[in-house]
Formats: sequence, structure tokens, C-alpha cells
Amino acid sequence: TPPRALQGEQGRGGTEGGVVWGPGRGAGRRRGLKPGTAPPRPSPSVPPPWARSTPRAAGCRPGGRHGRPSSDAERCGAAVRPARAPGPSLRARPSSGGPSWTRERTLVAVKPDGVQRRLVGDVIQRFERRGFKLVGMKMLQAPESILAEHYHDLRRKPFYPALISYMSSGPVVAMVWEGPNVVCTSRAMIGHTDAAEAAPGTIRGDFSIHISRNVIHASDSVEGAQREIQLWFQSGELVDWADEGHHSSTYPA
Repeated sequence: TPPRALQGEQGRGGTEGGVVWGPGRGAGRRRGLKPGTAPPRPSPSVPPPWARSTPRAAGCRPGGRHGRPSSDAERCGAAVRPARAPGPSLRARPSSGGPSWTRERTLVAVKPDGVQRRLVGDVIQRFERRGFKLVGMKMLQAPESILAEHYHDLRRKPFYPALISYMSSGPVVAMVWEGPNVVCTSRAMIGHTDAAEAAPGTIRGDFSIHISRNVIHASDSVEGAQREIQLWFQSGELVDWADEGHHSSTYPA
């Protein structure tokens, strides 16, 4: 049998946090009050414990002892750090609404072995099915002046003379493709330079037979694409046409 002082709390009521929630007789005796008498209400300036709160983020404190950050603040640093101001956007937002895309162009060239093996149509088909837009294309017998500038970074390599001879041995089909993140995506589409390491499903993985006959070239960076497009094409040879059937809201007119 519980002590008599606790019978009131286990009976019809009791008190908690200075608030009467029943007529418990034992609770009144414990606080020195007459049975059934409610204790005084807490002062409005001192909220009861269950109503006290903090304006800070849950689990975060401005600092611990001696000015050191508390462990809670360290764990919740993201909640107390001020938000960074957004930087300048490099994306072109369409005037008719819809998603924003990074407008990029890249140079893709089918090399002499790809032209001789009639693979130009397969290359175009893959880029079109991916959703990119063809804005320039031409077939040419590349002069050594363009090839020397194009492969300027490789001029000290031992294979450089053979590379220039190979690239000038037959016609090249140069193209400019446009689309969101087209530089990065086209590099993934063509595959590794070495045919032995190119993954199946990539252009080189499916068609290339040797590193010296790897079918296709694609720019490896946005800056490199801009330089190569200016090298291979005149500005009047590029057509900025409205792609109304596919990405009409992707690019501004």
C-alpha cells in the first residue's frame, strides 16, 4: 500500500509545475496547503518550465564555456551560419518561362577514318537523338595551318608528325553542336581516346579499332570549344535557328 501522502497523486488528481490538475488531497498536504486549495499561479514574467523556449535553432548554441563553441553549435553549424548571397548566374533564362540551361556549343569532327568508313550518319544520329541542335557542319580537306593550330599543345609529342599526316590524308566533317552541358556530355558520348579503353556504347567503343584511328574528335572544355569553333568556322557559317519542335523554350531567340 503506497504512503498516505502519495494516495492523492494516484487518486483523482495532483499538481505539476505549479498547476493544479485535480483536487488531490495528498498534493495539497505536500505543499503546505489545505486540501483542495490551489497553489498560487506563477508570475507572468516567469513562464512555467514547460512553456520556456529559446529562439535559437534546436540543438544550437552560440558558444560554450570560456567563449568556445559548444559541441551542439559545432554539430549544427549550418543552422547558425548566415546564408551566402547568390553569385552571378551564368545560365541563360528563356524568355517564355521553363527551366534555365547553360547555353554551350562544342566542336565535333569526324576524322578521315570515320568519313571513309561511312560513320558520319551514325555520329549525327547519336547527337540528334540525345537532343542536341546542329548549328554548323561542313566537309573539308583540312589544311595543315588549321591542323597545326588545332593540335598546338601536342606539337612536342613524338607522334605529332604522324597525327598531322593522318588528319590531312582525307576529308574531315566538322560540326558545331549546341545544347545544355554539351561539352561534357559529348566527351562522355565519344568515349576514351584509346579504343582499348573506350566503353561499349560510346562512339569510340563501338567503332574505333586503334588509338591512331579513333574516328572522332570533340572539344574537351568550354574554352577549348570556343577556340576550336573560331578556328574551324566563320561566324557566318553558323546558323542560330529556332528549335521549335524540341527545345523551343530552352534558348532565347
